Amino acid sequence: MKHKFLVILLAIVATLCMSFGLSACGGTCLDFTLSEDGTAYTVTGVGKCKDKNLVIPSQHKGKPVTSIGDRAFDRCSWLTSITIPDEVTEIGDYAFFCCSGLTSIDIPDSVTEIGDYAFTDCSGLASVTIGGGVTSIGSSAFAGCSGLTSVTIPDSVASIGEFAFAYCYGLTSITIPDSVTSIGKGMVYDCSNLKEVHISDLEAWCEIEFEGWLCNQNYYFLYLNGEKITALEIPDSVTTIGEWAFAGCSGLTSVTIGNGVTSIGESAFAYCGWLTSVTIGSGVTEIGEYAFGDCYALEEVYFKNPNGWKVSEHENMSDAEAVSGLEDPAKAAKYLTDTYPYYDWKREG
Repeated sequence: MKHKFLVILLAIVATLCMSFGLSACGGTCLDFTLSEDGTAYTVTGVGKCKDKNLVIPSQHKGKPVTSIGDRAFDRCSWLTSITIPDEVTEIGDYAFFCCSGLTSIDIPDSVTEIGDYAFTDCSGLASVTIGGGVTSIGSSAFAGCSGLTSVTIPDSVASIGEFAFAYCYGLTSITIPDSVTSIGKGMVYDCSNLKEVHISDLEAWCEIEFEGWLCNQNYYFLYLNGEKITALEIPDSVTTIGEWAFAGCSGLTSVTIGNGVTSIGESAFAYCGWLTSVTIGSGVTEIGEYAFGDCYALEEVYFKNPNGWKVSEHENMSDAEAVSGLEDPAKAAKYLTDTYPYYDWKREG
């Protein structure tokens, strides 16, 4: 009698598990690989699991599960949710590539690295929480996640790879902390609905190493501590404005560069289509090529130190020629945007 009751009970549990997309095997049906030192496991494949709501176990055979391997859940389109334990420190390349059924993901604080293409083309992903331990977000990590509408990057992150959030067509805002020191080109490439980029420290933003344009032909508004910037004032505490730092920031109408700034990087203000007026501080001695390229509305550039400027098509300033008349704001604007846009500028004396 007890045996018959047990059989019936197991049948009911199995039926319920199937109904809710769970499996009786839990995380044990996954594939695991033991680390070389024999201390931890990596999830390397989906194995026989077809769970819709998958829970990765914190341990396997008495040892911690510390990483999700490359392509571990590649193209597992049936997944709708996944629980990552606190023991996991790394999410590998292509780990959840094209898991189009995923609707949300909560990355625990234990994770320090999100690999390249980790969540690429997870088109159903509507929300993502990136844990406070993540220091690196890989190239194209969330590219093609068209269901995302907003992303907040925690202040533990130092680097964001190229195209990390590209083709996220639903993305309207992104928050980038002052901990970030490098951003790959096209981070939000072709995010056609992106309007707001939120930052909290202007000096930190100017020092970021941008590897290229942030958002190609799409333009955005920059918000500093919740307020949209239209009249940008770079404080004297800033010494360098990095390459591409404000490129495509269409909300800017005027820019005042403090006297502490010595160099303005290549394409730093390119494609700022509403920019009409710029004041360049007396400390500036270098202006990179195309720094104000495609700023078609720029009418006036005020050089606080208009003397001693030379331009050259070569970075080493070979064959440099002197530029005069920079006391005239209209002429200075024409020189920067039309006459010498592809030249490097340097001031002597």
